Amino acid sequence: MNMPVGRWGGLVVMASALGDHPMVGSWLRDAGRYFNMLLETEYSPDGVAVSCPHYIGASSTSFYAWIILANSGQGIDVSKSPVIRNFARFYQQLMTPIDPRFGIRTLISEGDSRPGSSPFPGILGTLFRTSDPELAGRLMQLWKDGGSDLSAGMGVPDLLIIDPDVPARPLVLGSEVFPGFGAFLRNRAVGTPEESYLAFVGGNFMIDHANTDQFAFHWHEKGVPLAVFNGSMYNPMTCTALSHNTIAWDVRPGGAKDPGQGQPGNWYHDNGQPHVDLGGLTPTLHYEIGWDKEHGKITDTRGLVTRATESAGAALLEGTVEIAALVEMPTRPSDYAIMIGNQAWPPVKRLAKPFTWKRLLLNVKDEEAAGLNYLAIRDDFGGWAERTRHFNYWALADGVEFDGPQARFKGSLGIDTDMHVAWPPQATLHKDSFTTKECESIVGARSQSISGKPFSETYALARMEGRKGEGFLVTLVPRKADEPPAQVEPWAGGKGVKVTAQGQTHYILLGPEPQLIEADGIKTEAAAVVVKVIDATRAVLSLPLGGRLTFRGQTLESKEPAEANLTGGTLTPVKAGHIHRD
Repeated sequence: MNMPVGRWGGLVVMASALGDHPMVGSWLRDAGRYFNMLLETEYSPDGVAVSCPHYIGASSTSFYAWIILANSGQGIDVSKSPVIRNFARFYQQLMTPIDPRFGIRTLISEGDSRPGSSPFPGILGTLFRTSDPELAGRLMQLWKDGGSDLSAGMGVPDLLIIDPDVPARPLVLGSEVFPGFGAFLRNRAVGTPEESYLAFVGGNFMIDHANTDQFAFHWHEKGVPLAVFNGSMYNPMTCTALSHNTIAWDVRPGGAKDPGQGQPGNWYHDNGQPHVDLGGLTPTLHYEIGWDKEHGKITDTRGLVTRATESAGAALLEGTVEIAALVEMPTRPSDYAIMIGNQAWPPVKRLAKPFTWKRLLLNVKDEEAAGLNYLAIRDDFGGWAERTRHFNYWALADGVEFDGPQARFKGSLGIDTDMHVAWPPQATLHKDSFTTKECESIVGARSQSISGKPFSETYALARMEGRKGEGFLVTLVPRKADEPPAQVEPWAGGKGVKVTAQGQTHYILLGPEPQLIEADGIKTEAAAVVVKVIDATRAVLSLPLGGRLTFRGQTLESKEPAEANLTGGTLTPVKAGHIHRD
């Protein structure tokens, strides 16, 4: 949306500077029709923009134009539009907690993006200053938390639009679902190192400049970013499933001697694609979710958040996507850059029978950042067994080492993360790393100021090779570098995990459908269960998707999400429910 928006927006800006010209009314009316169309087509009802977070910034001139058109009496006041109000709410969620590397909030680098901040909250705060001072104030606070960034511009200095005198107001941010994008989990004190954050991609509207990253996530915990959306933008173009915290199929490393252009065995020759020279080497190959113009729409491949619940002790997100086709993609062995030629369209392989991939992400949380906070992830493929699936986890880390079924990531910011594979047993692990120096100017300057060296970001990879017909169950447990690792082991025959750390023992059950389990004094019929054993007299029982759970002679039962504190023989319910969605 950036090219036409920039052209029409520039027309409005120039017309406003030539207010006494006899053609001004005609120019503004023509532009007004364009921007009315934009409002109807480029934003979903829940406020999600069609572009990825970085490229939303390319539409900044639309907001300049809307402000000018409203002031001139030639256009509507979009600050009163429900869609734009929802967009302002959505944009707040795209900004991470304060990143200690830069001292500011940053814009998540999902899609074709790179690390940076954004002037957009300031632009939106100015837009809402009269119609909704409370929302305007929160947006201005967000802009200030983001370093009062003025870097977008698009030909017009942002400071000519942003009114920095709009009074800032305290941020109010919680967990939310946006069907056009996915979901966000936020907890604890906003604006402090206690603030936690997780952005989960699974929506059917945002597609412009998106990557193949269905159900991938960006995760902040314990005051630092632990996993990010590997934002290298176009240098190199790391846009495939291999570069994100998602699933790929049949990963085959490249680097062997290639038969040569036009020769059998050369991938480009065999697949009828424009040749790409990789220095005489074969590309790394994998399959990822695909589509073709004859069957369905590209938005159908993005998946949806189909369930989202939260309580004091746990939050659960379920993403669901029906996969009707896969596409084989080549990447450069050295850095995961996509290697296809101009006008290339790698052949899509339609499946004889579509299958459904469900990802359940369980965020087990404590009331303090120093407590036991971690993720459990279950991937289910409905028994589909034609190709071998691979689970990718990229951490913001200096490196990773393997210890049996565990991968230990050396965090870049003093927080390590331990990844444990509960299922499948005897999984094969592969490791790699990737470093990018791509960033926006505000991040580069702040990184230099704080660390004394130019910006760079290193991601360490643990890729788990699964088994045909089976899914995954993985836990990711962060801890301070000087703390002992949690003890994590499969529980209930690999249907769940047992986590022991900080004097507590947690029992986690996670699956797409309810299961009958009886083990370690726990009896349950549910799809998702969290039992936190604090000590001999205290425990927390959670049913994120409802069900029945009995422990220490007390039963928690509900058709809806439920949680209760168990003290002695008394069960005390606490708040639990569905995360808001439009």
